[in-house]
Amino acid sequence: MTKLITDVGGNVGESKAMKLGSHFSLMMLVSVPNTTVESLKASLDSVSDIKTLTIETCEPQVEISTPVLGCK
Repeated sequence: MTKLITDVGGNVGESKAMKLGSHFSLMMLVSVPNTTVESLKASLDSVSDIKTLTIETCEPQVEISTPVLGCK
């Protein structure tokens, strides 16, 4: 899986793998360039004997505030 992601210029941020009964589950949070999302989905769909689900997300906007020290 990681090779498919890096082949399209992506990176794996987090991953979690576990065995559920006789099944194996792998979840990955990855980042890929917008121009290669469809290529990655096609690559994942072409892997035999696995089922894949992709969910596109966006990084939330983080507001940075100046910390206030002390009491008012």
